[in-house]
Amino acid sequence: MADPILGYANTLYEYNGVSDGELSFGKNAVIAVYEEAGDDGWMEGELNGTRGFFPEAYVEYTPGIGSTSSAAGLAIIPPPPPLKTSQSGENLAQLSSNLGELDTMYDDDGNGEAGYYQPEPDYSDADFDSYLNTDVDPALALYISSSWEWQDALPYFDVDVSSPDKRKKFAGMKSYKAYTITTASQSWSVERRLKHCQWLRVQLVNKFPLIPVPVIPVKELVGKFAPREDKTAAIASFIENVVRHPVLRATDVVQHFLSVSAQADKRTWKAGKRRFEKDPITGPMFYRTIVPSAPVTGTDVPNFIDSFMARAKATVPAMGKAESTIIALGAQARNVAQLYIESGQCFRVLAETMGSQPPAFRAGIEAIGDAMSGMAIELTRHAKTQDLLVRLFEWHSTVTKLTDSVLRAEQKQRTKYLAAAARASKKIVNTPVEVTRLKSQEQVVMAMTSVAMAEVTHFLSSQLLDFKAALKAYITRELDHHRAMVAHWETALSAVDAMPASKLPGKLKL
Repeated sequence: MADPILGYANTLYEYNGVSDGELSFGKNAVIAVYEEAGDDGWMEGELNGTRGFFPEAYVEYTPGIGSTSSAAGLAIIPPPPPLKTSQSGENLAQLSSNLGELDTMYDDDGNGEAGYYQPEPDYSDADFDSYLNTDVDPALALYISSSWEWQDALPYFDVDVSSPDKRKKFAGMKSYKAYTITTASQSWSVERRLKHCQWLRVQLVNKFPLIPVPVIPVKELVGKFAPREDKTAAIASFIENVVRHPVLRATDVVQHFLSVSAQADKRTWKAGKRRFEKDPITGPMFYRTIVPSAPVTGTDVPNFIDSFMARAKATVPAMGKAESTIIALGAQARNVAQLYIESGQCFRVLAETMGSQPPAFRAGIEAIGDAMSGMAIELTRHAKTQDLLVRLFEWHSTVTKLTDSVLRAEQKQRTKYLAAAARASKKIVNTPVEVTRLKSQEQVVMAMTSVAMAEVTHFLSSQLLDFKAALKAYITRELDHHRAMVAHWETALSAVDAMPASKLPGKLKL
């Protein structure tokens, strides 16, 4: 079966392929796209029966429904053929299995996946009496050390997320991208789609109301910074941050996500999903599992939390400005790339009009056009750099969750407890119910304060270190980018130096 057509690219400028395997085309042609652009800024498609590669910067790409017809224009895609009764039982079973997944299918450009972006629950005003009297398996206890750090229940392990591979469903009528997640230390390797990662995040958010679960900043990146870029950077960052967290990586749902194949062992995968979606230890029950190593006494810890909250909130506007600036730089780079393309074509036309000049003279002018075309491709590729933006979104999200949810919830419950304790102290006698309720509130505050401190400690030790590495990588890429731009000009300069010196006539007679 021929490769499906992923969409169509309308050519904006003329392009002459410079090597075997590249397409040549004029303006306003329509290319059927078989492979979308990767980090290098090149696409693969077919034009007039010829298949080859072409630069993304020269076209306007419109994703579409897959087709297997050749590209002679924007072909109308016929509906799928009806199911034949002569198909084998195996094929029918496979089709039935596929149809059973229709309610959970999402396309790969983010449409439909927004269903996983739901408001995160807020349990800061929950009534804690009922669940604090509920027994919880001691094996589920989460311990916090006297230095306000989560105690590791499972040693840290590395994960690797590869660039996506295209997979097909429904006899090739549907394609999607699958990312291979490898955990070498455990000999695990599974394929996951974006919707699987978003499902995992929903389970973690519901289970741990006071832990800022890492974000998957796909919505922020796609359509703003790199419209057609794959989501590898965002997904890899999410998985890495999950396994870096001492509590999250030890959960059964994360272990299930990393170890059970949704393709090879579909029954086990789905059974695990149903079990985790019905997990009773979620929401307010999370507080019941917290075991601080020492009681929170005095005012030092609350004062530290209040101070950190004030400082962290002050950084949020600067983060937002940095994000918008990087997005604007990416958009500007794409605009400059278009100008370089147009200028490069002007120099090529200029070279063609000088047919009477020596070849080296024309070659020098053409070299300037080639340099501008090369810089346009480099600018388009560079505009897709996402790592720093991913880190900014992560940092922004974590700080916002810490300040607006975790620390604010801790402050609210602490204030309620102190008010209740003050009222109780003024009474001569408190009823057993009042004593029990006050004790429950004290346990809640103890748990929430301990978790808040542990999360602040984790943020300061990991997120900021990651951000430093991202900054260094960003600067290194900027240097490499500018060196590549200079190299194009240096090549053009060498060609211009080789142009013959032209002498004017001694005198011009009018």
